[in-house]
Amino acid sequence: MGNERVRIKLGSVEVEYEGCGEFARSGVLDLLRDALALAPNSGRGLGADVDGAFIEPQAFGGGEHSSVTVATIAAHFEPQGAQDLVLCALAKLQVLEGASQASKEDIWECMKGATGYFKASMSKNFPRDLGRMVKGKKINEVATNVYSLTAATRKELEARVADIG
Repeated sequence: MGNERVRIKLGSVEVEYEGCGEFARSGVLDLLRDALALAPNSGRGLGADVDGAFIEPQAFGGGEHSSVTVATIAAHFEPQGAQDLVLCALAKLQVLEGASQASKEDIWECMKGATGYFKASMSKNFPRDLGRMVKGKKINEVATNVYSLTAATRKELEARVADIG
């Protein structure tokens, strides 16, 4: 894959990226959301109208689904293994609670809440599973042992969480 270049400017926030094409297509939106959240632009945060552009960072944080547990998410998603359970945990942490990223430890602790699906033996392959999910473009490793959903995975999980009654 060749290098791609993306430059986005919204008001006082500017994000520029040059590199791997896959990140340019899937990760730049997450990066822009984080940059907007940190930008001191007159009290405007994510979701605010920034010079004509409206960013909807998450559909659920703090709304009607925020009290849904990871066990409920797992019951609806029917995870078939540790990687599916990681997605359940990240759906809880990022989609419902509004976290922009989660540490390996936070993901693991959240997974434990999915009683009936979580197995302590998953710890043996947990780091390998996270690595495979990064390679499979389901999650991004944004720092050492810190992960976030890719834009495509987040969109898919938001739709699935919306179906939880």
